[in-house]
Amino acid sequence: MPECSGEGPGRAASADGAAPLAAELWRAVGAGPDYLAVLNPSGVITWINRAAPGVLPESVLGQNVRDLTPESRRAALEEVLDKVRAGSAHEAFETHFPTPGEVLEFDCRFLPVRHQAELASILVHAREVTAARRATASLRANEERFRALAETSPDAICLFDATGIIRFANPAAHHMLGYDAETLFGASGWKLIHPDDRERMREVQAQIHARPGQSVEVSRWRLLHQDGRWRWIDSTATNLLDLPSVGAVVSTYRDVTQRVELEEQLRQAQKMEAIGLLAGGVAHDFNNLLTVILASADHARSLVPADHPAREDLQGIAQAARSASELTQKLLTFSRRQVPMLSAFDLRDEIQGFGSLLRRVVGEDVSIEIEAPDSLPMEGDRGQIQQLLLNLATNARQAMPGGGTLRVRARRIDPSSQSPSGQAELEVIDTGLGMDEATHARLFEPFFSTRPGGTGLGMPVVLNVVQDHQGSIAVESQAGQGTTVRVLLPLRERPAASQGQRRHDAVMGTETVLLVEDEVLLRELLARALRAFGYTVLAAGSGEEGLALFEQQGARIALVVMDVVLPKMSGKEALSRMKVARPDLRAVLMTGYAPDAAGVAELAAPRRIALLQKPFLGAELAAELRDLIDAA
Repeated sequence: MPECSGEGPGRAASADGAAPLAAELWRAVGAGPDYLAVLNPSGVITWINRAAPGVLPESVLGQNVRDLTPESRRAALEEVLDKVRAGSAHEAFETHFPTPGEVLEFDCRFLPVRHQAELASILVHAREVTAARRATASLRANEERFRALAETSPDAICLFDATGIIRFANPAAHHMLGYDAETLFGASGWKLIHPDDRERMREVQAQIHARPGQSVEVSRWRLLHQDGRWRWIDSTATNLLDLPSVGAVVSTYRDVTQRVELEEQLRQAQKMEAIGLLAGGVAHDFNNLLTVILASADHARSLVPADHPAREDLQGIAQAARSASELTQKLLTFSRRQVPMLSAFDLRDEIQGFGSLLRRVVGEDVSIEIEAPDSLPMEGDRGQIQQLLLNLATNARQAMPGGGTLRVRARRIDPSSQSPSGQAELEVIDTGLGMDEATHARLFEPFFSTRPGGTGLGMPVVLNVVQDHQGSIAVESQAGQGTTVRVLLPLRERPAASQGQRRHDAVMGTETVLLVEDEVLLRELLARALRAFGYTVLAAGSGEEGLALFEQQGARIALVVMDVVLPKMSGKEALSRMKVARPDLRAVLMTGYAPDAAGVAELAAPRRIALLQKPFLGAELAAELRDLIDAA
């Protein structure tokens, strides 16, 4: 056996009497990397094959192993030695040993060596595990970091096997889709993908499998939420199937449903803006033509004897013009390019007066119940409110193809901090088919209709009317259980207009009127009508021409009649300049479309300016003139 020199691996040291055993052990272990030592029953080291780096083997011979053990581990060592002395065949022990430069970690095994049933010595086998423990600690730290990252990530993270089975899902995935861990784990991801997106996602899966280690991004596809709704998703997937430590496709998901919905709302707003511009441009020209048609038919009818066959045809022309005007007003209300024609009225009177029209709208197979016991004074656009009632009644009728009951109820709600004058609550209730959740979600979407041939403007117009009157609307409905539409409108305690203010009979006059209208045919027709009522008419075809006439003959002009929409200088701008010279100037603004509806309404607020909605009769214009002039 080699002498105890303490010069590195392969050397051994022994005390007297231990040579035979040491030689036997040396042949067994050779120059292996593990540490072997022999202790006497008291724990004194009698032989060691090698010592820790920087420690001479002979320096530890004859020392008690307890003295070489860190103080923090001595009690545990004594417990192990006591068990071995008591007969235990094998005991494990973990400890550390400080050396120059680092602290080494050891796993030890203590085995008794007996001679004739007596404990002769204790064999210690120690393995230095510093690197292994550091690797284990590093792996554990990496796992904890991954767990923290996965569990706190706001994005969903899932791991899939090669067939698309979910093998891991983080908390964000459970929250995003509403499923618990047991439901997601082991489930097929394909079952959660929207049917319309599956073909596209299979193509994506092929890309993922063909590009190991590379990320594949996918935008705007849908996953099924536990509540049955579809969530819009942006995702990134990386194929790590060939990485042994992962062995999965790692996918991250971000719920972009709200963003998609906002983008859709923006598209709808842009579409409404475009349609509004188109509707406004068409309405301006169309209402000019309708005014000519209506006024010409009325004038021709006044010249035809009462028993003349053409009189009925002229009446039909006038009615057709009125119907065409209602369609135009519906488009303008929808696009919010109609100037509100504000007046004071009682909503109860409008609802009760609506009853006869309601019967024609809903038919004989629908019973009607109207309850409006309270006076509901308000200020608003009576035509828009009537349109609201008509649209709601029409929708209710369409929801009851087999008949049913339509209830229209209105009541006063007491004043509150939000509505100091109180509110009118209007309910339109039907016993019809109702609607499912998907239809309810799109109820106010422009051009959405469940009826073949429907325009899809009914409820969007209702919503715009309610918002224009600073009100609110709520709709309650379930499939097969009818629908309740509840509208709240602010009340305003103002006396209703007198019959003198609301009359439409023509009153003769002798004053000079400045008429500004760019459409030649309409300008000539209106000038002829006003002259027929005794007025002197100064006619202009543009805002600039009208302003020049006013500057030249302003002292003669009692009142201005002006179209709102004019080329170059608008009617609003021309009238504003005229009022600088004469603040008390009175005017009638003719409107069928106003790009700046709010500005026109504000200009008319002082009550010296009247708004007259096209189309209209010459007698209606004359009545407005007379009211304004007489009020001066």
